[in-house]
Amino acid sequence: MKRTLTYLLLLLTAVSTAFSQVKEGESALVYYMPLRQLVFEIDYEQVTLSRGIFYQYSERYLGSKDAVLQDEVFYRINSVNLRTRTLADTSRVYTMPLNQKTLANCAVVLNEKGIIECVNLEKTPAPKSKSVTQPKRTPSKEQSSVMPLLEEQMLSGSISKMAETTAKQIYTIRENRLNLLAGDVEHAPADGTAMQLVLQEMNKQEAALTALFMGSRRTKHLTKTIALIPYAGITDSVLFRFSKHEGVVDSDDLSGEPYTLNLTAHLKQYSSSQEADKQPAASYIYQNIPGSADITLTGGNRTLVEKTLPVPQFGIATPLAADLFAKRATQLRFDTMTGAILEIK
Repeated sequence: MKRTLTYLLLLLTAVSTAFSQVKEGESALVYYMPLRQLVFEIDYEQVTLSRGIFYQYSERYLGSKDAVLQDEVFYRINSVNLRTRTLADTSRVYTMPLNQKTLANCAVVLNEKGIIECVNLEKTPAPKSKSVTQPKRTPSKEQSSVMPLLEEQMLSGSISKMAETTAKQIYTIRENRLNLLAGDVEHAPADGTAMQLVLQEMNKQEAALTALFMGSRRTKHLTKTIALIPYAGITDSVLFRFSKHEGVVDSDDLSGEPYTLNLTAHLKQYSSSQEADKQPAASYIYQNIPGSADITLTGGNRTLVEKTLPVPQFGIATPLAADLFAKRATQLRFDTMTGAILEIK
């Protein structure tokens, strides 16, 4: 709570300082420095294992030891992706009085967030969004409650006899498919399309019967997004926890394994010469010299994120002298994600 109040006081001080440069009744342009938000996208999946009714006979009749032995639901992480989002830093707000003669040759363009994009240049057209083909994920199919068995199997009288006759049906399907592929059948399909349909149906029947022995596995893909704005370094902070039985849980839920975030902040500092001139009276346009951060996310005995990114709020704002614009139309283009100058003419 104390930290929040301190930040609000600093924010109010910065805003009042910015607007104190403008007299009552004057028109002014208000702009902000950029602020970088970190967005962690957790990609994980829910796996549902269902035991087949003949699981005890899978090794005897199908020669397999990989049958699902009990019903189970568990979760596992695939990956964590780190992306960033640019916001307006309301703690660093600046004003430009529009009636200043020194700004007569100065046309400033802001983006939709109120961050300076360019001065005396046309706005860069937004790049055309490219359609990104997302990998197709096969939806999980609900297992039918009706067993694909024949009357002979249903009337077998015992689970052991039922498993035996079902296994024989599986081997019959396999034998018929082999004969079909070898051309050793009396009535072959008329063409390739008909052949493909027959094979697909035989494969479907075999898979349904085999699942009675081996069980089934269904996978559901899930995502969770966690966003934060760093204002300082972060050491061994639990970003989230992950439970095998619940998936992503809160950072204070001890049922999950911790995933720890470390962020080393590289802050920019004013030099002795900049310190003396960092608030000149005749300057209204500021550039940002961004700092950077080394970001690492670890958990589950592996490193999921390891990146170095520029972070504008770790930087310093330096003024551009007003005489750059007083007598000539100096052209500037800014990086709206960091506040740094990209181009100057």
